[in-house]
Parts: sequence; C-alpha cells; structure tokens
Amino acid sequence: MVVVTVNHRLTALGYLYLGGFGSDRYASASNVGNLDIVAALEWVRDNITAFGADPNNVTLFGQSGGGGKVSSLMAMPAAHGLFRRAIVQSGASVKGISHDAASQNAERYLARLNLKPSQLDQLPNLSVEQLLKATNEGSGPPLNFGPVVDGKSLPSDPFDPAAPELSGNVPLLIGTVETEVTFFPGQPLEPMDDATFHGRVKQLLRTANDADVDRVIAAYRKGRPDRANTDLYLIMASDAGFRANILLEAERKAAQTQAAVYQYYFTWRSPVRDGKLRTFHTLEIPFVFDNVDACKSMTGSGADRLPLAQKMSSAWVAFARTGNPNHPTLPNWVPYDNTRRAVMIFNTECGVINDPYGDEQRLLRSLQVRT
Repeated sequence: MVVVTVNHRLTALGYLYLGGFGSDRYASASNVGNLDIVAALEWVRDNITAFGADPNNVTLFGQSGGGGKVSSLMAMPAAHGLFRRAIVQSGASVKGISHDAASQNAERYLARLNLKPSQLDQLPNLSVEQLLKATNEGSGPPLNFGPVVDGKSLPSDPFDPAAPELSGNVPLLIGTVETEVTFFPGQPLEPMDDATFHGRVKQLLRTANDADVDRVIAAYRKGRPDRANTDLYLIMASDAGFRANILLEAERKAAQTQAAVYQYYFTWRSPVRDGKLRTFHTLEIPFVFDNVDACKSMTGSGADRLPLAQKMSSAWVAFARTGNPNHPTLPNWVPYDNTRRAVMIFNTECGVINDPYGDEQRLLRSLQVRT
C-alpha cells in the first residue's frame, strides 16, 4: 500500500464563510479547507502512479476531525470520483453548519478583528498571527469553524436526512472506541458513588427528569452489569458525543443498499496511567497502522497488542484494496444492515456481535433528541 497524508487549512483560514455578505469577490469563499483535500486527491489522481499505486483505487480515511471531513467530502461534488472507498474513525459529520449560522459566526469573528462585513477587503492585510489569535481570543460564545452547507461546494447536509447519493456506490468502514472522552481533560477517572453518577448523567442528558436518568442508568447497567459507575458514565458520555452520530451515519448509509457498510467497535483497554484512560480517543490509530511499538506511551508494551494490531491493520488494508475488510486471521466480518446490525468488536478476542449494546444506545439517542 501507499499511504498519502495531506495538510489542509483549519479554523478561520479553512472555514471562514464569507459567501453570505453579498460580495462577488467572496461569493465562493467557503470550505476551502475541504477543497484543499480535494486538491490533494486530484494530485493523487495525477501523480500516484509514479509511486507505484493505482489512482483508480483510492481510499479516503480519517480519524476524529478527519473522519468528519471524510463524511463531508462524501457529499461534495468536487470530490466525486476521486476516491472509491471511505473509512470514518471516531468522527462523523451528519450535518454541516448552515449558511445562516456560518454567517453569524463570521460576523462574530470579524468583530474580534474590529472589522465589519463591509470591510472584507481588509482581511488580506492582516497577518496570519492576527487571524489565528482572533479565533481563540474574544468575548461571546466560542467560534465554530467547519464545513458549511453553502449550496455550492457542499450542497446539502452530508448525512441528513439520508446518506449522500453522490457517494452511494462508495463502501464505508466506520466505527468508534469505547471511552472516547477519556482523551480529553476534565473527565472523571476515579471511582464515583451513586449520587455523583446520577448527577453526572443528569448533566449529560441536560434534563431535569430524574426518571429519564434512572432509565438510562438501568439500561447501561443491564448491558454491562460488571462495570463500575465511572466506566458506565464514560461510556455514556462517549456514546452521546461520538457514537450516536457514527451509528446514524452507518444506519443511513446501510439504508441506501448501494454499497457495503462495515461497522466496528474498539474496546481494548490501554494499561497506561494505571488503566484509568480505558479506551481513549485515538487509541485505535497505532493498531490500524501496526506501529504499536512506536506508540508505547499509548498502548503500553504487553504482548496482546501485537495480534490485535495485525488483525486491524490487515482489515484496513483489505478494505482499501477491495472494499471488503475480511482476511484470514480475522473472524468473518459481515456487512452492517439495519436488521442484523452486525458490528466487529476489536479486542484481545475479536468477533462480530449483532447490535451490541443497541438498546441502551438507542435509548440515549432518543433522549438526546427529545431534550
């Protein structure tokens, strides 16, 4: 395989939407970060043969924000035909930012630069340092930069109300890790009592309804009766913040029935930090690239890492080559559909489980929508 990594513009440099201010000069000023990736894919199409690879057999894949970018590129006409398969790891993009919300975001950003929408022509005179400083410093709500549904470069929400027809024939491999949130600061890693657990779940659900909190806790306890309160909370928070949209993308892609969907759930727990980080966001990356020995600060040094890395990396390679992740050392991985809901569990022992923890996850999603 040949792996190509790309740079693209981020924050205001990549996703400042100026198309809503009526200036012809900036009418197409939108989603240039994603268009950087399109340009990179065009470079691959035109040049990758010189590196021994096939320009007609490209897999686009990314993790976290990269997974979200893959999701949005699946709905962008400029990217159509530049990749044949897609992999989304721990980062969905069901909906883009609306042009109205993006215009409001741009107004707040311009105000931090002491500019008005009528003064856009002054932007090129500012330094990169000034532009970046304004993204992080200023009053009011935080700025939100990401792919914008501008009606042109991104005509519609990527996976809402359905998976993008534009990439209907593109197979998708998609999934998350079990406790994504332990990657981020401020998460509870120590044991918690029942009252603290209840309070945290209540805050997570953004509800004053104690009955809903009790229902969710009971559902998660039923699915994982041997897990402590802290484990259950971290899994819930990860389901709410990451897995819910991954599941939605998988369901909507499977509903198209045009190309295979393969879903995974990575549950291997890292021993680092006395095991307190559990299965944190980004932990699957060393296994996907089969370089766990270069990432011992993430994976530790146990022997159980090596066969799992071989299984996962070989699955990603097989999917990139053929659109099917199956290989001889992995149990049969059947495609995901909305009846069986088959999911590959990646752990010391790997195997497909139908609809793992589905009842609790659907309950949590229903309450998120309701609240």
